Amino acid sequence: MINIKVAKAYRTITFEASCFIAGVPTIGVVLQEKTRLYKIKHNTERSEYEYDISLPVRDWPHPARRLIIKEISDSTPYSIEIYSNGSKIGDKVGAEAALYVEKVLKRQCKYKLHNICSNIQPEEIAILKSLEGLTSLSDHNERKATIYTNSKVTLDFLRNNFIHSLLIVEIRNKVRQRMNQNWSIQFG
Repeated sequence: MINIKVAKAYRTITFEASCFIAGVPTIGVVLQEKTRLYKIKHNTERSEYEYDISLPVRDWPHPARRLIIKEISDSTPYSIEIYSNGSKIGDKVGAEAALYVEKVLKRQCKYKLHNICSNIQPEEIAILKSLEGLTSLSDHNERKATIYTNSKVTLDFLRNNFIHSLLIVEIRNKVRQRMNQNWSIQFG
């Protein structure tokens, strides 16, 4: 009855149609989603997909550990430059990153992803994998790096400390780890 009132529909409308018009998912759809996520989370059902769902509140970082994402400044020279790119065209999804030290290519990685990824996830994966590539440079003297990305949305997600999706939180954790090792990482 609430759906009918919200949708301002006649009482002869079907339940599914009233849910659709009111913008409320049917209880069957909600139960299927919850059941599937429970099975995936507790490893009772094998899935080839990785879901980028929000982390539970108990896994959120403490507000005092908020990360400030810095943008590059033109006057600062960077000895380590990382270029990341992720894209989705139709059912073709991929991510790639290139790591340059003193303008020399040191590492390049490419990933073919499943077509279930959103438009934003490939770029997030490229940034995450490029940050993992910094571990191979632990002996490098200069610890200033910049990551160039063409995704303004990903940068906005990283700056917004109220977004707690799995990939964004992992990127923040990697940046935080590098900063604890006296790295300076900026985005551009």
